[in-house]
Amino acid sequence: MPRDIHDWNDPADFDDEDDEDSENWTVEQWEAEMQKQDERDRKMMELLDKHGRDEAGFRKVMEELGLGKVFEDLDRRRAERENQPETPAEDEDEPVDKILRESRAAAGDDEPHFQLPLAQAAHELTLMVMRSIDDHDEIDSREHPLSLYFGAYLDAQGGLAGMGYMREWDDDLDLDYDPPKNQKIAELKRVVKNYVKGLLHLEKVERQNLLAPAVCEPIRRHTVELLDEVRQELRRLGWR
Repeated sequence: MPRDIHDWNDPADFDDEDDEDSENWTVEQWEAEMQKQDERDRKMMELLDKHGRDEAGFRKVMEELGLGKVFEDLDRRRAERENQPETPAEDEDEPVDKILRESRAAAGDDEPHFQLPLAQAAHELTLMVMRSIDDHDEIDSREHPLSLYFGAYLDAQGGLAGMGYMREWDDDLDLDYDPPKNQKIAELKRVVKNYVKGLLHLEKVERQNLLAPAVCEPIRRHTVELLDEVRQELRRLGWR
């Protein structure tokens, strides 16, 4: 597989049709696939930085990757909407997360309730990390130390969510989805790496006086505890 970002020049690199037998993949095969996805993501980010992050830039990115057909359906639906009578604003569909947020607020409950203690701990840690950078307006790039710190924690929670660990008690979506065990193991290994990476970035931002020790210490402690939870889950899945 390509290992350098500049090797991703063929649209076939973005084609996942060879994943039909993934149910029987080994942990190592899943790790290789995740590495491929990382390379695809890096290539996409490189092109977005080049062309811009508005719709025009995204169109150029997709065309450069040979995936311009993605917009054909979008353009068709836009044309259909333009030929339909307008509906009142209150009848428009609202984003699911906004609806959930408002329903919780109406019930006097703004916080989600997760099915697993691991998920609850991960959610609380992510909130701690988000609050730690709330007042930092100087974060102006993806390479800023605080961006790298936050990104590592966000990637870790994203990995847990992707494997179904962040499901809430009231979540009726994808209840039957259960990733293959080896995929879970491969992803949880990445979660561990991202939390360790987050700890390393946390140490750097503290050393650079970007975050106070009083802010860093509870995040560090919570991360170490959560790492133990994830490693226990790996052992439960049979990983050495």
